Amino acid sequence: MKAKSIEADELTHDRYRLVIQHFFVSLGVRADRDLSMLQPTEIAKFRDAEASKRSRSTADLSLKVLACLEESVRQNLLAVNPASRVSILKSREKAMRRAFTVSEIKRILRACREDAE
Repeated sequence: MKAKSIEADELTHDRYRLVIQHFFVSLGVRADRDLSMLQPTEIAKFRDAEASKRSRSTADLSLKVLACLEESVRQNLLAVNPASRVSILKSREKAMRRAFTVSEIKRILRACREDAE
């Protein structure tokens, strides 16, 4: 994560940190185990939980964030990156985005003004 904090924008780094926190929560007491004990099935279970709570694209993004375990392989902390053994979820249909409504834009602008104060 330290290398990513240098490479990535602050908001991106915060997003990565949040994904990793959610992953640790999903592991429960197993989060305290040695990193080498991490199994692809645990990562797949987390990915599936993210997909059911949020969206498939969020679940896939979370999986990509966990791919940072590749750095542990490079540092000889892991023999294999368990995240690399978990596939991303295929989208059922192409996501269609809609434009914000006037009311949504007003709410966003109010929130921006409040944050600026």
